[in-house]
Amino acid sequence: MPERGHRREDRRRWRRAVLVGLWCLSPADARSLTIDAWSLAQTTTVITPSGSGTTQATGAGTLGGEREITVTRTSGVAVTMAAAAGSLAYGQIAGSAGTGTVIWDGVDGGGALDPTGLGGIDFTDAATSAAISIPLLFNDLPALLTLTAYTDGANASQAIVALPGGIPPDPQTALTIAFSSFSVLTGAGADFSNIGAFTLEVDGSGAAGLDLEIGAIVTEPVPEPRTALLLGAGLIGLALLGRRMAPV
Repeated sequence: MPERGHRREDRRRWRRAVLVGLWCLSPADARSLTIDAWSLAQTTTVITPSGSGTTQATGAGTLGGEREITVTRTSGVAVTMAAAAGSLAYGQIAGSAGTGTVIWDGVDGGGALDPTGLGGIDFTDAATSAAISIPLLFNDLPALLTLTAYTDGANASQAIVALPGGIPPDPQTALTIAFSSFSVLTGAGADFSNIGAFTLEVDGSGAAGLDLEIGAIVTEPVPEPRTALLLGAGLIGLALLGRRMAPV
């Protein structure tokens, strides 16, 4: 009977250790900032003979409460950029070429970029985030994606990502752009804990007929050191209890 009681106690300890291990694996401390969920519908289209066009959309689901989209057609018939139902689509119709730019700089009704319009948003979320994540849903031709972060008019950083083309990916992939991978554009570069404006540009000027679609843009959480330490402790506990419960 005492031996059976010891076994029951061992099983309880085993269950507690398993729960600790699972808790260590949980993303309870993970936080992220949504730059744009693309739930706010907006379309900007430029057709010949026009060269460029700009629209604004104001509402929830987009950083700073307003998004500005500018499309420029450099050749061909038409270029369009449209946000709807959780994704942003960019298309260069019938072999056209051009660029599309999205600006987040607060509610200003458009006009020139306001490098402090967001009022100093903390992209790092108190040092819990260190990258920007962009799901790549469709990309048929190689092109360039440029992200620019501004703290103010004198300090900005930029990251240029070469899109590979030849997809939709299977499985769909996500671009992860670390804050540390941004290069200084002006001044001392952007302080990602104090962002005044943010832009995204699709450059299809060298990829006539480009079609591209991306998902919600968010910041990416940093793994918590506490989680890693507790996971190690939990696994050690599981190993020790497993050895104790093993038959002799």
